[in-house]
Amino acid sequence: MRTKVIQTNFTGGEISPTLAGRIDLDKYYKSCATAENVIIMPHGGLKRRDGLAKVTDTYINKYCRLEPFVFNITQTYLIAIATDYIHIYKDGVEMATIASPFTTQAMVDTFDTVQTADTMIFVHQDLAPRKLVRSGSDTSWTISTITLTNIPKYNFGSGDEDVWSSTRGYPRTVTFHGGRLWFGGSKSKPQTVWGSVSNDFFNFDMGEGLDDESIFDTIDTDQYNSIQSIFSGRNLQVFTSSGEFYNKATIITPKESVWLAQTGYGSARIRPLMIDGTTLFVSRNTKALRQFLYNYTEDAYVALNTLLMSEHLATNGIKTIDAQRATLDNVSDLVYAIDNSGACLVLNVMRTEEILGWTKWTTNGTFIDVAVVGDIAYFLVKRGTGYYIEALTPATYTDHNTVADGTGLTSIDTNEEGPVLSMAHKVVTDGSVQNDATPDAGGVITISRPASHIEVGLGYTVNVETMPIAFNGSDGTQVNSRKRVLKTTLRIYNTKGAYVQGKLLRDKKFPLILNQTPDPYTGALAITHLGYNNINSVTVTQEDPLPFHLLQIESETEA
Repeated sequence: MRTKVIQTNFTGGEISPTLAGRIDLDKYYKSCATAENVIIMPHGGLKRRDGLAKVTDTYINKYCRLEPFVFNITQTYLIAIATDYIHIYKDGVEMATIASPFTTQAMVDTFDTVQTADTMIFVHQDLAPRKLVRSGSDTSWTISTITLTNIPKYNFGSGDEDVWSSTRGYPRTVTFHGGRLWFGGSKSKPQTVWGSVSNDFFNFDMGEGLDDESIFDTIDTDQYNSIQSIFSGRNLQVFTSSGEFYNKATIITPKESVWLAQTGYGSARIRPLMIDGTTLFVSRNTKALRQFLYNYTEDAYVALNTLLMSEHLATNGIKTIDAQRATLDNVSDLVYAIDNSGACLVLNVMRTEEILGWTKWTTNGTFIDVAVVGDIAYFLVKRGTGYYIEALTPATYTDHNTVADGTGLTSIDTNEEGPVLSMAHKVVTDGSVQNDATPDAGGVITISRPASHIEVGLGYTVNVETMPIAFNGSDGTQVNSRKRVLKTTLRIYNTKGAYVQGKLLRDKKFPLILNQTPDPYTGALAITHLGYNNINSVTVTQEDPLPFHLLQIESETEA
């Protein structure tokens, strides 16, 4: 019996192989077994991810941590913090370099930061708080120790002393909320939260406990609650090693401050973020990314695991996260989670459209860190032995890429440095793929024929595999029985160079104009399959750096 099975959307993303038998789930029919180097589009399709472009001063050649610094919508900066220097970039060009206060990689990995106006604050339990200040121009920056006044006192057993000091340690987490600067936890007081005097951020005068004076709270429960993050969401939220809390006061004062325990999952030492109205935090074991969301039915916060159906993607543990809000190029919110294996896990979330799906990005190297600055996502990538900063760039199809436009171009200068200089680059000229080429000693790649647009960079492969095909037959649901796929039809949009089951999808239109590159194809294309091959899923791939947008897969199957 012949049956047509149509997958109309892929909004479930890549789900765990242990769900291969769950044909009773609606999500099964809108998910993939593999979704590599694609993003989920709001209308349900899968599109090739954008390429990563070299920034002007890309070759930083050292381990560092990336942080955004946004002064206003036109003055945005990328801050790269290493153990020797802090590098400050604007639009990919280095503006300034100043000494770093962090002396070890462990300190770089575990400091916390918050930024407002022209000041960024750094805290670490082994270091007095610092502030990085933009002094009126792109190139003028200073870093200095913050002078905190009226530091609270505490009796550690030998009389009252400053709660923060080189002996007792310093605050380890920080945020702004409700007109106060908040610190969460320290080496000697890991369960304590401090709020500054209202609108006087560096003053912690407790005075007589008046409404505008500072706050000194300790979160005591029957468990040890070492504070991992303090976050300004819909409420002031605290994420600890054993549970999640929020302050119920609408306006927090010394008298009204009340901390309520909500969920008991525990958090990793990774700063949460807010996206689509929820706070996302990484669980204590680093293998779950949870949505901390108020549930009006329960009259409390819940913490749903976004990786529940895709837990196989995070078996190596998440090390950092950031989010890219909707832009003109992509109306969805994207969450980037770098894992410890060097992959980038990408969550597309749009609650109004019931989209919650993960895909996985890989590259010729390993992803180390991510920071979203305005509308641009920057990645620190290790390629060979070198570290590079690269920006996610629409309408590019290679990584670590360089683009040139002009008339009659016969070469392109990559300005290449480091290990990538010896790597083979993909070459695309005027939308046509050429032979791979390696830059010469000066970083130049020569093109075989003149072109007006050239892109060169490192290749990556798109790989999409459906879940095992299931359909209702005369003998009931067919999923494990012997069958074959006779024909696969793909509905695609602006696509070139896709393969189905290893066969090229013929996307050329006729008549061909011999001296002109064919346009990307939009419509339905089919491939027939010969023989009883026991094909139980459909695999779509693309290795060439070309556009790809998959809308639908139709499989004509015979059991």
